[in-house]
Amino acid sequence: VPKERQGTILMNMIYSEQEQAWKSHPELHDFKGDLIISGLLKKHKKKSIEFWKEYGWNFHTLIAKGEWILIHFKR
Repeated sequence: VPKERQGTILMNMIYSEQEQAWKSHPELHDFKGDLIISGLLKKHKKKSIEFWKEYGWNFHTLIAKGEWILIHFKR
């Protein structure tokens, strides 16, 4: 496994599941590239952006459809 991995991580889960999944996979915590998360309710936008920022991911784009959002982060 290369020490520095790059690419895209896709997650389609509600916020609580994303947080749990990320914390259970520390081998991904140094991953570089793009993180695209969907399956989020609009009301979890701020909490999600803050959570991913703690892990070094920078907010890039948000797409909303109804009450659901997709957020694209980069690192």
